[in-house]
Amino acid sequence: MSVVSVKEIDSFGGEDGLMVRRYTRVFRVVTNAMTDGVLTATNTALLPSKFSTYQSTLSTEIDLGSTLRDYDAKRDSNNPCVWIVECKYSSERASYTFGNTPVVTSTPTLNKGSEAEANPTLRPPQIRIGGAKMQEAYTVDGEGTPVLNSSQQRYESAPVRDKTNQTITIIQNETSPDPNRPYMFNNTVNSAQLDIAGVTIFPGEGKVHMITLDSQWENNYFFWQVTYEIEVRRSYHVTDSDGSPFKILGWEDLVLDAGTMEIINGKMQHIKDKDGVPVTSAMPLNGSGRALPIPGSAGAPTTPQYHWRVYRPYEFADHKDLDLPKVLPG
Repeated sequence: MSVVSVKEIDSFGGEDGLMVRRYTRVFRVVTNAMTDGVLTATNTALLPSKFSTYQSTLSTEIDLGSTLRDYDAKRDSNNPCVWIVECKYSSERASYTFGNTPVVTSTPTLNKGSEAEANPTLRPPQIRIGGAKMQEAYTVDGEGTPVLNSSQQRYESAPVRDKTNQTITIIQNETSPDPNRPYMFNNTVNSAQLDIAGVTIFPGEGKVHMITLDSQWENNYFFWQVTYEIEVRRSYHVTDSDGSPFKILGWEDLVLDAGTMEIINGKMQHIKDKDGVPVTSAMPLNGSGRALPIPGSAGAPTTPQYHWRVYRPYEFADHKDLDLPKVLPG
């Protein structure tokens, strides 16, 4: 039992008196068995996914503020293998309270007395956007210039600065989440672009700070309340020692090439000062394992910088084990 083909055959809609935009896309869905039902006809990757934005294949129109809310499927009276499926979109938004913070999402309104109101697992996720303030040691300033003293050496203790990263907290109710999810995904970064509540997180910028699972019981439903905390560190461009620009992806680290040892004729040797005494603090290197000229003797060029991918990447949105909300309000 499966879907053989899906084709969009019509689309229509408009805006009501409350300025809520509603659209309907009509699809002809063909299955391979007369016994296939509505679940087979609507549960196919060939149809638009729930809460995807409106974009008809019959025109060039796109409405990023309207998302798919419902499917309505009806079997063709002349052919039991053919279904007419209507995909209904809306820009209607619902308001919730997250702690003391009001949250507005583009997910369906929870009508009083509805199944979604009674069953916690049918409720849309709650999303909060905030910030995390910290202090960080830095070896490169805000313009990408290495922070060195007048003799072109790194400071013994790196200076620190304030930094605030954007944070996104997602809370959703799940019936049976994988209890190993925090171990697997804490401190990993996104390998593909994410779009959450209007925030675009480019590859490498979003790190899973913490995932927590709390057991809950409500209205005779047992479920788990899963909290995803994502911290965003934006990418930036810097200039390498040879003058070429390169991009630091979010959570990569930028480190100056420096040390107390150098490689000469394939052998590791101590770097020595002008008096022939081994140095005890890190000296700038040239990117090939050799110490740069002693400052003042021949002029020291800019110290090369290395960037390191500190955290393991995952494609969050599609990874079945992470199970980020399929409803990502935009």
